[in-house]
Amino acid sequence: MDSRDLSPWFELMPPDGPGPMVVAIPYAGGSGRAFRSLRRHVPSRCGLALVDLPGHGRQAAEPFLHDADQAATGLLAALKTLPATDLVLLGHSLGGVLAYEVAARLTESGTPPAGLVVCGSRAPFTGLGHPPVAHLPAGEPFLRAAVDLGLAAPEMLELPDLAETFGGLLQADLAMTASYRPRRRPPLPVRACVIGFSADWIVPEPALRAWDTLFDSPPLHLRTAGGHLALHERENDYGEAVRAAVEHASERRVP
Repeated sequence: MDSRDLSPWFELMPPDGPGPMVVAIPYAGGSGRAFRSLRRHVPSRCGLALVDLPGHGRQAAEPFLHDADQAATGLLAALKTLPATDLVLLGHSLGGVLAYEVAARLTESGTPPAGLVVCGSRAPFTGLGHPPVAHLPAGEPFLRAAVDLGLAAPEMLELPDLAETFGGLLQADLAMTASYRPRRRPPLPVRACVIGFSADWIVPEPALRAWDTLFDSPPLHLRTAGGHLALHERENDYGEAVRAAVEHASERRVP
């Protein structure tokens, strides 16, 4: 495929073998580059497609999305431009919810993904896990509440330029999380893995175990150290957990 045909939703890190393409969807406020370190951990035979939602990363000039249905619809269209059809969907926090929704829609269309990996993500029907803040007035009222909950770094309140750039993006993503209403579906026939973190108060063990009911075979559960953003706090531990998860999720599809 000509690289010019690739959707702007993706930064592509090609494989060196016949493995699946790992489609990595970031957390609220994040962009695909948050996952670049996974190249050192994900099996080299697997490609990496790092997702930028509109308003993020390479799509920074595009309007933000506030609705998970719009995000899933856009991502499904973008997937058609990838040079692979064997996919493992990987999502962190908000990304986990979007990965599940996309996996469900692919399954309903008769093309289920090879696997699904959710990291630091509550099962969709278990709620937010924190008081809602997306409805607060934009700017300092929203950012202060987000910082107090650990959803944004304290520096957001100290660096006006950073706050202006990041605040609207985070608020749109959190609105997407708060508004998501999963449809009732049969359990997905997809190999899945659920990764949780020991110090993540937003996604405690019951919210992780609740994913079990969404698949026709119990997902593999992995736990590692760190808080909600363990991918930055504990990069090696996070990467090794993702490596094991991708191996599990794709083992039936990879020679």
